[in-house]
Amino acid sequence: MLRFRTPSLLIAALVTASLTASPVYAQMVGYLAADAIHWALDQGPSGSAEAVGGRVSLGTHLNSRFGGEIRAGGLGSDTRQGQSVTLDSAVGVYAKAVHPVTRHIRAYALAGAAQVEISQGGRSLKESGFSWGVGIELDADTGGKWAIRLDHMRYLDTPDASLEATGLGVVYRF
Repeated sequence: MLRFRTPSLLIAALVTASLTASPVYAQMVGYLAADAIHWALDQGPSGSAEAVGGRVSLGTHLNSRFGGEIRAGGLGSDTRQGQSVTLDSAVGVYAKAVHPVTRHIRAYALAGAAQVEISQGGRSLKESGFSWGVGIELDADTGGKWAIRLDHMRYLDTPDASLEATGLGVVYRF
């Protein structure tokens, strides 16, 4: 039996939207980003953990208002009740809506699906589902090749746990 998972449907939606959003592909701009992230895991009565990690992103702007992005992050560990809690990975696929505030400043929102894997006391927790985020990007040069970005992501939101990350990093457009 063939089963589709949420990320597969989201990728198909992004491709479809890209074909309708930008009939002229000359507007497409790709980018690569690297961020330092501060992540926080909240497991309610079981406690919380937080640490610093990293993230890389690969994306495209199909036009000045719409794009898509793939993010992969992880690293960092904390100790909770004598057990190590480590963010092994947080991988997501997102649609990106962009609002140009000025010529060199853009606000954006991301919506998509993510899969999170956390190691805790020798056990591994793997969850996936809806993920979203908001951020701001500021050009670092007048040519528009480099930018600095700050964003906040909600990678996981289940009744048992939530994982959020705030990131600060650089963007290179190609």
